Amino acid sequence: MDTSTALVSIKPEGASCPEAAEEVGIYFLQDSEQMFPESPIGMVNTSQRCSGSYIHRSKRKFQIHEFPEDILHKILSHLTFKEIAQTSILSSTWRQTWRSYPDLNFCRETLNLNGYIPHHADDEREFIMRVNNILEHHQCPRLNRFKVSFGLHKGHKDDLDQWIGFAVDSKSKHIVLNLTPHPECLDDVYVFPLHLFQEYNSCFVESIRLALVILRPPTGFCGLNNLKRIMLHRVLVWRDLNCVLSACALLEHIRLSDCVLAGFTLCQQLVHLHDFTIENCYLKSMELHATNLISFQFQQREMPVILDELLLLKEASIEIMSAKDNLDYSFSTLLNAMPNLERLNLSLFMRRETKGWAVSPRDFIHLRYLKMEIHLHGQVECSSGLLRLVSLLEVAPLLEEMELHMCICDAPTTLFKLSKNRSRVQHSHLKTVYMTGFYGCKGQIELARYILENATALHRMTLDPISKMVHSKSVDASMRLKELTGRRNAKSFVARQKFSQILTIL
Repeated sequence: MDTSTALVSIKPEGASCPEAAEEVGIYFLQDSEQMFPESPIGMVNTSQRCSGSYIHRSKRKFQIHEFPEDILHKILSHLTFKEIAQTSILSSTWRQTWRSYPDLNFCRETLNLNGYIPHHADDEREFIMRVNNILEHHQCPRLNRFKVSFGLHKGHKDDLDQWIGFAVDSKSKHIVLNLTPHPECLDDVYVFPLHLFQEYNSCFVESIRLALVILRPPTGFCGLNNLKRIMLHRVLVWRDLNCVLSACALLEHIRLSDCVLAGFTLCQQLVHLHDFTIENCYLKSMELHATNLISFQFQQREMPVILDELLLLKEASIEIMSAKDNLDYSFSTLLNAMPNLERLNLSLFMRRETKGWAVSPRDFIHLRYLKMEIHLHGQVECSSGLLRLVSLLEVAPLLEEMELHMCICDAPTTLFKLSKNRSRVQHSHLKTVYMTGFYGCKGQIELARYILENATALHRMTLDPISKMVHSKSVDASMRLKELTGRRNAKSFVARQKFSQILTIL
């Protein structure tokens, strides 16, 4: 390239900014003249002296709008809607690109509403006006993603219905509607228009994510037959979830959190379902047939649960939120269907005085890692409840790593007489044990001593009197006393010279 050439401005196509803004129909282009002055780009020869006129370009320069459409869409994905709209004055290509942009994300940030007072009527009106304005000029024949995240409610039903209808008519693959924060009462919650998903175009929907809506499926609802992912947060389902998902045989991912359901009975076999999560939902029972699950997360109160045997499941996370001993429930109702687990995270309540198992747990011959969070209650002088974990070690003969995080309301001021070990089964694979919340209770001491005596491959045991289940801000003088008691009892009744290379007391 000749060194005498330089960049100068060329007028973009349709660059009369006020007229271009009117043509696009977007009201927030008013400051576009400052961002995009009349200055198209070209190559000129500086030896040609000319003033007040356009100079002939000696060589054509590549223009950004000549990139492939997928690259232009990638550029737009990093802009707000205001910035996207402003690109429309650059050329007809940019104007058509933003109008056919396949990912619509309407929220406070993308619509530049940060200057408005949240949850105010003016705030809501401005949001609705801007969304409607954009949808009026949008022409993408098939959307990839349609998302609305704003605190609206039943009073905005007409607009919300129109937007969801637009997403369905545009054959959107992914639909997200998040209406948090919550309305003042249940009567203000928006009823999601499931009836719109019985049309042909709804078969293009692959994922739905909803927050703070009501699902009231019409009788005989059979839409969403290509749905692969459903995520519901704080959703009220008036009928059994099966009434919503009865035609969704292709489901791969289900996540429910803080929902209220009349029932959860998925009768059909969901052979494609791989990931299942249910957290803190209000329901009375659950039935799920999904033999190919590879991820299972369960955070619920005790309730009847029907599961098929999950032979492919290698990892599970289970938390039982009931203030009674639920070790038996965890194994007989849930874990009994998971024989091939390799990693298990289990959080539950245990009573110190509970003896034995109601039903002996099945063998877990593949289990390598066990993490338990235990809320321990009951009579301080009893140890039988916690010593049930000895039986758990016996049914997991290949276990290599165990973490026990305990939270205890009361700790002993005096040490009761220790029991003799009931079993002498050797554990030849257990290598690492980490106990926190070790306050020196009878059951804790006996369990630690049992493992030290019978785990022949043990490399390291760590006893930490500080509980990992208690927030640091909740630590008070009584908690400090428990920690001191735990450290003293561990040194007095667990530490032995022969374990000095293995045992660490923090």
